[in-house]
Amino acid sequence: MNVIDVTAALVHGVASEGSSSVNIKGALAPTTGYMVGGHGTETIIEYGYTKAFAELVAGYVVDHVESTLSDHTLYYGAWRQADGGKDNVYLDISKYYTDDQADEALRDARERGQLAMWDLERGKEVWVEHHRATGMHQWAGNGVEKVYEEELSTFVLDQH
Repeated sequence: MNVIDVTAALVHGVASEGSSSVNIKGALAPTTGYMVGGHGTETIIEYGYTKAFAELVAGYVVDHVESTLSDHTLYYGAWRQADGGKDNVYLDISKYYTDDQADEALRDARERGQLAMWDLERGKEVWVEHHRATGMHQWAGNGVEKVYEEELSTFVLDQH
C-alpha cells in the first residue's frame, strides 16, 4: 500500500462511514481491542469531499509515514465531527491494543493526556477518568470497568 491508497481509504471512510482507521500497510482497524490516540500530532481540517481536502489528508499521511512504517500497531485515524457549526475531520495516529492489553492501553492514554480511548468492539469512547458532570465512569478501582449508560450494563476486565 502507498500514501495514495492510505489517503483514499481515509477519505472514503470519512465520507461513507464518518470515520476510518488504516495502517500504512492497508490493514483496517481490528474489530476488537482498543485504540489510543495521541501518537502523532492531532490535526483538525474542515471536511469537504474535494481535491483540497484529499491533499490535506495526504499531507498528514506523508508527515507520519516514518513512524507508521516502523510500528505496525500504529494506525491513521480520521473521524468527522461537527464543532461549533463547522464540519471538521480530526486526524490522528492511534496505537492498537488487544483486549488483553486493556491496562497497558489505559496507561498509554493517561500518559498521553487523552480524555478517552476507543473500544473497537463496542464502537464507543471509553473515558479515561471519572466525569462528574455526567456521572459516568469507565475506569475505576483495581479493575477496568466499563459503564455504558444507554445499555445499562457493566462488565469488568480483571487486571493481572
